[in-house]
Amino acid sequence: MQKLLGLLLFAFPLVAFSQAPSACSVKDSLEAELAGLQRDYAVVEKKFHAMNQLNNSLMLVRKEFRDSALIAEIERFEVNYYSKFREIQRKNTEYLLGIQTIKAELEVLKKKCPDPID
Repeated sequence: MQKLLGLLLFAFPLVAFSQAPSACSVKDSLEAELAGLQRDYAVVEKKFHAMNQLNNSLMLVRKEFRDSALIAEIERFEVNYYSKFREIQRKNTEYLLGIQTIKAELEVLKKKCPDPID
């Protein structure tokens, strides 16, 4: 019984270790995840810049036109606009943090699993 228990205690770490993902497979999956995040970030970044331009245009309209009805309409629009803008800004920040985190992890993994030489 003790021999069997000893064998199991010796073999278990070997089995668990052999089933753990290798640094290269983790690196490959992180690179794929990074590519997806960068694509998504590019879309959000375009929306962010477009909304920023819209914000600048709204500020110009407010300065140029003193019509209270127009300003009231702009203010109603801005309530929805700013909540959407903050959401885009939050997503933009989340994507940037995710990209930076994955890049840092990849730097560590590249040392353990260098790119193959063609």
